[in-house]
Amino acid sequence: MTCWIPGIQHRQNIMEIFTLEERAQCLAKRNRKLMSSSVIFIDEMGKVLILETIYKEHWEVPGGGIEENESPLEAAIRETKEEIALELKDPRLVAVDYRHTQVGKEEMLHFVFFGGILSKTESNMIKLQADELSAYKFVNLKEVYSLCGPGIGSRVERAIEALKSNTCIYWDSR
Repeated sequence: MTCWIPGIQHRQNIMEIFTLEERAQCLAKRNRKLMSSSVIFIDEMGKVLILETIYKEHWEVPGGGIEENESPLEAAIRETKEEIALELKDPRLVAVDYRHTQVGKEEMLHFVFFGGILSKTESNMIKLQADELSAYKFVNLKEVYSLCGPGIGSRVERAIEALKSNTCIYWDSR
C-alpha cells in the first residue's frame, strides 16, 4: 500500500515501515462507505414485514446503520431486537447491495439478511420501538414498492429471488 502524507517521507509498505501515528493518518484519509443491515421477514402467507417510521415518509424493513466495530450480522441482530423486540435466530445473508453516490444520497453498502418465516404467534410478539416506529404490517411485493419506495422494493424483490434460488446475490444500484 502506498500512502502520501504531507511532511512525511513517502514509504512503500505502510504495515512494516510507518509508525502507528503515521498509519492512522494515512488510513484516516481513505474513503469510508456508510453501511447498513436489513432483515427480511415473511409470514406464513409469503407477505413481507414492513415498518412505518415516525421520521421518514416511506415505510421500511427492519434494520439500520452499522455502528463502529459492529459486523453486518451483529447490526442485523441488534436492529431486530431494538425495532421489533424479536431475537433473530440463524439469519442468512441473501444479498449485498452497493449504492453509488447519488444526489442527496451517500455511497453505501446494504447487507440484506433473511430472518425467517414468522408464525402468527411470533408476529403477535412484535413490540415496536416507540420512539421510531408507529406501525407494522405484512404486505405483498407490490405494496412493498408502493409503501417503501423503489429502492427498498427492488432490494426486497431481489432478496426474495435469492431465497427462492437458494443463493446470495450482489448488485450495484444506481
